[in-house]
Amino acid sequence: GVLVEIPGDLCRDAGIVVSVAVTRAVWDEYLAPDYLSELPDQDVTGRIWDLLWMFSCVARNSRHTSTVFFKTEFITCTGEDHPGYSRNLAPFKAICGPGDEGEPVITIMLPEED
Repeated sequence: GVLVEIPGDLCRDAGIVVSVAVTRAVWDEYLAPDYLSELPDQDVTGRIWDLLWMFSCVARNSRHTSTVFFKTEFITCTGEDHPGYSRNLAPFKAICGPGDEGEPVITIMLPEED
């Protein structure tokens, strides 16, 4: 699938020293959804930060594993039938594996993705 690379400076600020990418589904559904401009006090950078911070908190306590599961709270639109927004605790899976050059890369995805 298509991956979106997360800016290195945001990763480093969250205490992550390797490259991070997210799947297109994570990007489109949670980090940069079409309705983002309709949400109060939300932007892509802030939503990336929330995802990275929650990942880094879980990863620090998960030794000797290449896969971790974690959740992050996001504000989402409730839908056309009931305009507004709500807070949702979204589940994610992160896998550390080799990148194109064999370097370690963390990929954050939805739990059902591979």
